[in-house]
Amino acid sequence: MAEKTIRVAVWEYLNAEGKRRLAYFGDTVEIPESEIAKGELVDAFGIDSVEADDELEAEPEPATTPIEVEPPVPAPPTAGDRPKNAAPKPIWEAYALKRGIENAAELNKDELVAAVNALDAK
Repeated sequence: MAEKTIRVAVWEYLNAEGKRRLAYFGDTVEIPESEIAKGELVDAFGIDSVEADDELEAEPEPATTPIEVEPPVPAPPTAGDRPKNAAPKPIWEAYALKRGIENAAELNKDELVAAVNALDAK
């Protein structure tokens, strides 16, 4: 039997007693000679060297400074593009301003919809 370190997420093998076992990445297990060929075929053991272990345990590169990105603001509709009733207040406010309702910022959403409806009725 040979001692091998598993280099795949999960590997199933038969132990010396013929029982199925699972080994997980990084586990060091004793593998019967009959199972070594199967593991090498799928590269379950990776490279057996101290250098390979050092590469796996190496410190990751330091993260770069995160870039702050502002979420995209939906473009306000044009005067001909009436927003849906479920659109948020800022969309209705922008639409109302384009339609000529100057006090749009002071109105709540329902009042904005009513004011636009009044303009459309004229």
